[in-house]
Amino acid sequence: MPEYMSSGSAVERFLQCRASIALPHAYHESIYTERGTVIHAFLEACSTMSYEAALDTVPDEYRDACAELDLTGIDAQLSLAAEVAIAYDVERDTARELGRGKGRCYDSVTESEIPLTVDVLGERQVMAGKRGLIVDWKSGWTTRRSIESVVQLDMGALAASRCYGWSLAEVQLIHVHEDFAPWVQRRVMSSWEIGAFRSVLVEAYEDARRIRASMAAGVAPSEFRTGPWCERCPAYQWCPAQTALLRSVISRDLFDGLMRMEPIPRDALASAWRDVHEAQHVLSLVKSKILGAASSGPPIHLGGDRYLGRVVSQGNEQLDGDATFEALAELIEEGCPEIRLPAAPGKGEECAAAATTVEATKAGLESAIKKYVPKRMGAPTMRELLRRLRDRGAATRPWRDVVKEFAAKEGGAISAPPALPSGQPDPTRDD
Repeated sequence: MPEYMSSGSAVERFLQCRASIALPHAYHESIYTERGTVIHAFLEACSTMSYEAALDTVPDEYRDACAELDLTGIDAQLSLAAEVAIAYDVERDTARELGRGKGRCYDSVTESEIPLTVDVLGERQVMAGKRGLIVDWKSGWTTRRSIESVVQLDMGALAASRCYGWSLAEVQLIHVHEDFAPWVQRRVMSSWEIGAFRSVLVEAYEDARRIRASMAAGVAPSEFRTGPWCERCPAYQWCPAQTALLRSVISRDLFDGLMRMEPIPRDALASAWRDVHEAQHVLSLVKSKILGAASSGPPIHLGGDRYLGRVVSQGNEQLDGDATFEALAELIEEGCPEIRLPAAPGKGEECAAAATTVEATKAGLESAIKKYVPKRMGAPTMRELLRRLRDRGAATRPWRDVVKEFAAKEGGAISAPPALPSGQPDPTRDD
C-alpha cells in the first residue's frame, strides 16, 4: 500500500469511505482498463507527433479502436501539455509538478500529498489573472456521467491552481468513442469553489489519518460506507463491510424479511434495490473464485454424483449456408417419400431463400419449413434436412472447453479433464 493517502483518481472513494485507505490494497487490471490506458497514451502521443505517427505507437490489437475515434473539434486540447503529474500537499495547501509524460511515477510523494496526473493541461492570461484548463479523457460507456459528479476534476482544479497560481479553472470532461463525435462537458470553477472543495478534502484527510494510525496500532476500522465506489476499491477483499454482506446473503438474513413481506413497503424499495445490487456483486466475485479453482485444478465434488469442473464437449451444430440452401431447395422441390413429404414444384428455392442469408440457423430453418410443408410435417422435414447436411459434411459441431456442473458416470473415476479430440483447436489458448 502506498504511503500517501489517496491518488487523484481515487479521491471520490476516499471522500466516501475513509476506511478504504487503511486496509491492505490489491490492484488488478481488466481488459477494459488496459484499453483505456492505451487510448490515453494514443491521445497523449497526438500532442507531440503527427496523428499517423501516434497511431503507429498503438499495439496492434487496439489500433483499429484508436483509428476509429472521432476527434472532431478537440484539436486544440490535443496540442496542449499532456499527462502532467502533480502532487498536492493537503497540510500546506501547496502543490508541485512531478513531471510530464512520465506515467504514474509517484515514488517521491509523501503521506500528506495526493498525487494525480492530468490528461491535458493549459492556461491563458485573463483580466482576473490566470485561467487554467484541465481536460480529462474518458472512453467506453461505463464512464459516461455528468461532469458535476466527477470529483477527480475538482481535485485536479485544486492541485493545478495551487501549482500554477490560477484564479479560475475550466475543467472539461471529454468522452471519446469509435461511433460518435466527442461528448464535451465544461465547468468553470472559481477560487471560492476550489476553496470549498479543499475544506471537504481536509476534513476527510484528518479522518483518514486518524483511521490509518489506529490500523497501524492494531485496531481495525469500524466505520465503513458502501456504495458504487466499492466495485473498484483495492481494499475490497479485506473489507469487513463486504464480508458482513456476504455472510448476510449466505445466511439469508439480508433478504429474509423482504421475502416474507407482501408487498415490500414503498419506503423500503430503494434500500432493497441497493442491497440486491451490492449482494450480486459480492456473490459474482465469490463465484469467479470458485470457477477459477475448478478451471485450473481437479473437479470439485459438490455432493452425491455432482461435480464442478472443466468439461470438454461439442457446441451447437453449425450449418454451411450454401450447402443448406441447396439441400433445403432440393428437399422441398422433390419431396421425400421416406417421411411422406409431398413435392412442391417451384417452391424449393423460395423456401431456401426464406431460411438462409449469409449463414443458416436452425431457428431460421424451422420457421421457413413450417410455412412450406403440410401440417405436422415440420419436425420430420427438419430431421431429414439435417441428416442430408451431415451426410454432405455441411453440419459441424466445434469443440468447446467450459467450466460447469456435471454428473459423474456410475463407477467412473473423476480426474483432470480430457484432452480435446485430435485435430481440434484448443479454445483455452489465444493463438
